Amino acid sequence: MTRPLLIVIAETSQRRGRFSAHLPDGRKLLSSSRQPLLDAARVLLAEGIPPDPPIAMQHKGSAPIAMTSTVGGAAKLTVEEESDGPRFRKWRPFPAGWSARTGDESDAGVVATRDSQASPLRNPADPEPAR
Repeated sequence: MTRPLLIVIAETSQRRGRFSAHLPDGRKLLSSSRQPLLDAARVLLAEGIPPDPPIAMQHKGSAPIAMTSTVGGAAKLTVEEESDGPRFRKWRPFPAGWSARTGDESDAGVVATRDSQASPLRNPADPEPAR
């Protein structure tokens, strides 16, 4: 079995329920996310990591693995809050020109890259746009 790519998360100081995500070598993938494994998987795909490798999430300072998936499987999902609790749903990127900071403060669909610039992501399941 292939060893999973480990994502280490830590709660941010800005707000409860938001997490930063790092690789074990300290490289930051996300500054703030409510769904760090899923958003980190999209960052990794955008950086050229293939969809097949396993991915695992661990809370900083804790030994147990909290969640596992494949990079591609996690990248295809988002979490939506419903009246009876959170549910996994198919991820869809924000429409072009729409900001994640409009309306609520969700980071879904827009993530901070290593240089802390926000970049829109496309759904990895969608075909490449025509050029």
